[in-house]
Amino acid sequence: MSALAIFKNFPTTKAEISTAICTIKDEMLSGDYNPLEIDLHLKKIEEMVKGVREDKAVKGAVLTELEKYGEKTVSFAGCEITKVSRGSYDYDLCNDSELQDLEREAERVNSALKDRQKFLQSLRSEMTIVNQNSGAIETIYPPAKKSTDSFSIKIL
Repeated sequence: MSALAIFKNFPTTKAEISTAICTIKDEMLSGDYNPLEIDLHLKKIEEMVKGVREDKAVKGAVLTELEKYGEKTVSFAGCEITKVSRGSYDYDLCNDSELQDLEREAERVNSALKDRQKFLQSLRSEMTIVNQNSGAIETIYPPAKKSTDSFSIKIL
């Protein structure tokens, strides 16, 4: 059996995908299935899809196939596929001292920001300080700590 045969019964339209999502959610929450087990299957599918879609050879083959249509946007199998070209700039060879100064300043500011955040995290109660810029006396407080429960999955 072909590895790609698993896609044979997958939904193909936006409506079918939406229906499938609702059905999967309902079944996961029904109590008839172990939601952890289903989520692990979803993670494995996600990793498979990501591994194939991010492969340079696969991307190249898809782009080569798309080139056969000669248009920027193509309708294919109920989908619209648009070829996108993204440009970027490489500033390494510019030899611009002002840019280099700004980059160093940005690094310094980012480092100072992280240092200040660590300082504030170390506070156990309010503290009165003198503002370095204005000379005003200010009361600072430790940051509020937020917590969100989540989980990560590592496929072994």
